[in-house]
Amino acid sequence: DIPQQVLTDSITAFTFHQRNVAGQDMQAEVRYQIDGGNWQTAQTQAAQSLTTLRSGRHLLKAICGTDTLSLAFVAFSLDDKRPCIDTQDWFYQSATQFPNDGKPVVIQTGSSAADVHYCYALFSGNKVLEQGSFDKSNALDNRKFTYRDEYGNGLVLVYAWTKDGKSYSHTASISRPLPDNHLRMKWTTFRDRLTPGQQETWTLNVVGPDGKSVKAQLMSTLYDKSLDQLEKHIWTLEPYWNVQLPNV
Repeated sequence: DIPQQVLTDSITAFTFHQRNVAGQDMQAEVRYQIDGGNWQTAQTQAAQSLTTLRSGRHLLKAICGTDTLSLAFVAFSLDDKRPCIDTQDWFYQSATQFPNDGKPVVIQTGSSAADVHYCYALFSGNKVLEQGSFDKSNALDNRKFTYRDEYGNGLVLVYAWTKDGKSYSHTASISRPLPDNHLRMKWTTFRDRLTPGQQETWTLNVVGPDGKSVKAQLMSTLYDKSLDQLEKHIWTLEPYWNVQLPNV
């Protein structure tokens, strides 16, 4: 479960999975190595600790029974001054939404090539907030954006450049921070032990992010949990905010 691009300070563990034709996880033993190091043994579905990796390309090899895996991935840092691998096109966006805690969203763009001329523009609503160009050689452009009222529903940032007859472009959309409307639920039970034949009463308390009770509508289901051994029960409800951003 290691992505192709991973921040050096964000991944501390990884997990092996082996699944049958029905897509269900199977318990098995795995032998693996990273960057040609010592072979180690692990169990599937068990998190394996990962030491801090340097910025650059890495290779994980794994053997599970008759199955083999070879996974190449790139570890990098938001403090890198140049691309950690040789590439004409490097782009990374740390988040697609401004966080509620005021932390910045980082956009990292660059190329290993020399004498690259970049053009960019920053949009919000129906306005161009910023546009320009810059030149870099084997270097990254790291920009940090924190939400401002002038950003409205959010930002759209467009980069474009050409090198050796080939064009590259990237569009980064960052929507405004949204209020935390997650509801927390807690079950409590009561049975009157002084009165024979009483049934148990279950009460569901629904509270908001501040811990206070809220008025809410509830939809529930009752099922036989033993059936999870055959197929896990999945029932999702994901209401979302529709935030309109510029179409560039």
